[in-house]
Order: sequence, then C-alpha cells, then structure tokens
Amino acid sequence: MPRANDFAFAVLACDSLLITAQTSTFSWWIGYLMPDDATILYYSKNLGIHPREHFLPEWVPIKLMNGKMTLE
Repeated sequence: MPRANDFAFAVLACDSLLITAQTSTFSWWIGYLMPDDATILYYSKNLGIHPREHFLPEWVPIKLMNGKMTLE
C-alpha cells in the first residue's frame, strides 16, 4: 500500500494514535489531521524535543515506568 493510502486510512478510519517516534513528521501530521475527538498519545522521553513546542496541548504524554505505560 502506498504511503498516501496509509496516511489517508489512519486519518479517516482511526480514533486514536500512539506516536512512539517523536521526530516522525508522518505520525505528527496524521495526529494533526485526525478528528478533534481522537485520542493522540505520544512517548514523552526527552530526545531533544521540547514537547510544548512540538506537540499540541490536547495530546497526551505517556512514559514507561517499570515496563508499563503510564500517563503523565
């Protein structure tokens, strides 16, 4: 499947998104274009990215603690 199809499918058919690669513009745009009521989660480990400058305020930061995902 071409990337454009992946992109369109994610934006139109998904109701949530987990961004695990902070610097992925592909996933960022998918999250940005998803419906307003979609849940967007992103991995918050600081890898040189400033979350307040990079992610929308309604997106939810997550972290790993003892091998389990937790909300920040």
